Amino acid sequence: MPVKRPIFLATLCLLSSCTFAVLFSHTVMVGARHGIVDDLHPLWNGCRAVLHRTNPYREEITEQNEMKALGSRAGQVSGGLERQFAYPVFAAFSLLPLDLIPFSVADAVYPIIVAACALMYVGWLRGVWDRRTFLYIAFFFASYPVIYCLQSRQPTLLFFALALLAYVLLRNENPVFAGVLAALSLAKPQVSLPILLPLMVFAIQKRRSFLTSFIVSLLGLCAISSVLVPGWVFEWIGAVGRYSREVDAPIVTVLLGRAAPAVSGAIFFLLLVTLWVRRNEPFLFQMSLCVIVFRLITPNQFYNSVLLVVPVVWAFDNAASIPPLLVTFLRFSLIEYWVATAVAATLLAINHGTALAWALPGAMLAPILICCTAAVLYEALRTVLRGGGTNESFAVGTGR
Repeated sequence: MPVKRPIFLATLCLLSSCTFAVLFSHTVMVGARHGIVDDLHPLWNGCRAVLHRTNPYREEITEQNEMKALGSRAGQVSGGLERQFAYPVFAAFSLLPLDLIPFSVADAVYPIIVAACALMYVGWLRGVWDRRTFLYIAFFFASYPVIYCLQSRQPTLLFFALALLAYVLLRNENPVFAGVLAALSLAKPQVSLPILLPLMVFAIQKRRSFLTSFIVSLLGLCAISSVLVPGWVFEWIGAVGRYSREVDAPIVTVLLGRAAPAVSGAIFFLLLVTLWVRRNEPFLFQMSLCVIVFRLITPNQFYNSVLLVVPVVWAFDNAASIPPLLVTFLRFSLIEYWVATAVAATLLAINHGTALAWALPGAMLAPILICCTAAVLYEALRTVLRGGGTNESFAVGTGR
């Protein structure tokens, strides 16, 4: 394919995503305000409170967050979500130095920082910066989930970047600093653990300095947090419980109802066993498996779909070992998603079918997730039947 064609297609995708983002922010209303809610403010405000040795989980902080996002308290508006600080206290260190500056400045600087990080994700994952990497970057950055995360200042991009940087540093034989970044990324575990779990399992045998650095750093962060905000662990657990009841339920819960907790626990246990048994498999495959599992058993938040870049990159890099029909379905599901975004933007532009337009970008992620799940499960079964690992955990350039 000529170079100009994918660039042209990626540009069209970016235009449709940006158009939908702008139109969506003008049509949606949250509480008493129009537009997308700024997801950075609860994190920034809570971290600011921590640095002043104030409890970030107290009611006054929640009220400030809700007034900023909704224009009133959550209980006073239809559809208003409680904006409580739901991060561990040590998230304050992950956000440095942005939590030391006024919010207006931090809010302007943050999307620039995480946009630069998002442009690096694929290169960090693949370990090479060839033409294929830049092609992947162009289409990933043009996708609406990335644009939405930038528009809403979603912290997912930051903690995903910290976890990926830990992987890069470990690959480059810098396990101590990698362990520090891994600990910092755990401020949002549902985003960082799909990247970190394979590294931890691998480190038990071959990179114990990484594991030691990670454990020491995490204990140090928790100790400092306890000095700043005594008893924070129980308050954080309570905040997470309230948060999980307000957001979209995990896919497993939607499908299985009351049986979901037991099934989710069994799936997670099987994931850990698989990671240990197949610990010599390439990291990108192991991370893809973790991303799929976490997408199924954790709250189904739209912005966390940016993590699907991991299995998508892995699948296309390993298209030769995946059934051609499955690769074709994945390719069409991605095309379908960008077409759906363009259709949604058009519906908003002509002020027709607003509810359908709002739902399309989220609903059309399902075919991508299904194709990625099928590809990862096929590879997992194939490696079991083949027997033995590849001993190429840090393989680069092939995405394996």
